[in-house]
Amino acid sequence: ELPSRTQGDKWSSEEAALLQTLTEQLGVALESARLYQDTQRRAARERLLREISDQMQGATDMEALMRIAAEELNKALGSSRAYVRLGTEALSRPSGGGQTDPGDNQDER
Repeated sequence: ELPSRTQGDKWSSEEAALLQTLTEQLGVALESARLYQDTQRRAARERLLREISDQMQGATDMEALMRIAAEELNKALGSSRAYVRLGTEALSRPSGGGQTDPGDNQDER
């Protein structure tokens, strides 16, 4: 137990060493807690990806695969809507200089 201090009292070398040791141990404990939380987040993300992948592998056709992917990603991201864009036509401009409607070739899920 450390004695009480008044303003102007100096720490002894033993007290300073004890405080240094406690500070180092606290730093190690905090780093361990951070690493544990990171590991837990990664494990949860991997479980979610595995669950989505398992569901997608059960799809019977491309439409079911896209629906499952959109629904599961929508849930995982906490979004109210998800869109699946098929093809690349909507991303390029036609040679006539007109604009391509970004809603073309879009399947809303």
